[in-house]
Amino acid sequence: MTVLSHDLVWKTNGISVTIYGFVTLLVLIASINFANAQDLSPLKAYHVWLPMTGFTDDHLEDARKAGYDTVMLKIAPPLSQDETAVDFQAADQLVDRVTAKGMNVIIVILGWVGLGNGRFWDTSENGEKIMNRLDPFWDEAMDRVEWYYRTIIEHYAQNPKVVAFVPTWGIYGEAGFTSFSAGRSLHALAKFNEWRATLGLPPMGSLPTRDAGPNTEFNRFIRFRFEYIERAFDRMIARLKRFARGRPVGMWQELYPVIGYLWNMVEVPSADFALYEAGLTYQACHHPEKSLAETMGFRYRCKSAEDYKNYYLPLLARRRGEGGRFMGCQLTNDYAKNYGWTEDFARSVGF
Repeated sequence: MTVLSHDLVWKTNGISVTIYGFVTLLVLIASINFANAQDLSPLKAYHVWLPMTGFTDDHLEDARKAGYDTVMLKIAPPLSQDETAVDFQAADQLVDRVTAKGMNVIIVILGWVGLGNGRFWDTSENGEKIMNRLDPFWDEAMDRVEWYYRTIIEHYAQNPKVVAFVPTWGIYGEAGFTSFSAGRSLHALAKFNEWRATLGLPPMGSLPTRDAGPNTEFNRFIRFRFEYIERAFDRMIARLKRFARGRPVGMWQELYPVIGYLWNMVEVPSADFALYEAGLTYQACHHPEKSLAETMGFRYRCKSAEDYKNYYLPLLARRRGEGGRFMGCQLTNDYAKNYGWTEDFARSVGF
């Protein structure tokens, strides 16, 4: 009995040790899973290259040899003369240049082109018109932009080499108002007052400003814009996905420091993936677990291999731990020209 009892105790202890070790392993695995967010990107199969300001066939070939198999193209097909149709000739030629190399394409649609010339505008805080830019509170303008998106998506969804779509509408050809003072139209005021009524608040005769410093009404206005624009584009993307033939449809969904909230770069829950800039420590993303991130911040921050090792690699490792994915960004000298940089500044960042 003693031996049996001793044997049972030994076996029990052995089992206890085994279970303890197993539980420890599970805890370790769980901690790893919590530390590294799940990668939910629908673009896992693609290595994406983004030419920022134009490219040559030699650039394409270099990208292909470097291992990139997909090119993100920002396109803006013009409207027909009567503005009732989209002219795809130049955009088709651009797409064909890429697919002729055996590479896939992600189509980024610069949506304001669909507004036409002189029919729609956003409004600045001082009342000035920002011509041919989207006012998300102007229902007819939103309908027009959605028509443009849908027309382009339907056209390129027939091409098996086009693997995803990204509608855009605002600053930097991404999303968000084109300045901190934009988005101040009478349409915005009307929608704001509708929102205020749901909270039991009285209507306002004009939109609040920050002229007297931070104030509650202005904060309410910014909150309203975020909620309204998020809902509007969330519903729009859900509708557009029906025309994409199963391709993912994404949108820029960036988070900046506090001042950046004035751009209202919103979350779009129905979007299949989120785009943002991963190369800057102060910028984040509404959905890092399904993101595709630019990496052009490398050119601003890294002037040596040591900078790359000490700044960029740890930053990208952290982003990857959040579930993020990255694309390569090609920045030509045109980038400096487009942003109005002086020659000295362009030279200082390596252009």
